[in-house]
Amino acid sequence: MTHDPERHHRRSIRLKGYDYRTPGLYVVTICTQHRRPLFGYITDGVMHESPPGAMVHTVWDELPWAYPGVDIDAFVVMPNHIHGIVYLLSDDLEWDADSAQGSDGATQGQTQAQGHGQAQGHGQAQGPAPTGGAPAESRARLSLPGVVHCFKTLTTHRYGDAVRNLGWELY
Repeated sequence: MTHDPERHHRRSIRLKGYDYRTPGLYVVTICTQHRRPLFGYITDGVMHESPPGAMVHTVWDELPWAYPGVDIDAFVVMPNHIHGIVYLLSDDLEWDADSAQGSDGATQGQTQAQGHGQAQGHGQAQGPAPTGGAPAESRARLSLPGVVHCFKTLTTHRYGDAVRNLGWELY
């Protein structure tokens, strides 16, 4: 479909000429299709996430582990949209697995846990899970539109799986 200015009145809010790969903090708002309240409901000022809302929250939390150079900050799920802060890191601030390990091979989390009376190797797993594929250093860094695209693709895919396998409502 080609762009027809007579029919399509939507105006981009992106800054012309701005490079959205530039490191920094970006505020992101994403609405559900047709602004349907899929993510939960609010009662007495408290948000109650539905299973799709919890899934969206989980995908958001996984972004830094899945994509190098991406970190997240504040995030809130509302009935028909989400708000979040994406932090595109500069190369010198990126998480480094080598520096996260001590000389004994323990991760920083394991070393800190040992200081709190836990034996080495016990407790919660620390750091990203090994997922195979290309090493993080060789993967291309994402732009802000790339992060949003990946987030929307992951949540849409998981929603479709849940419609097929868990009986979630198809919208």
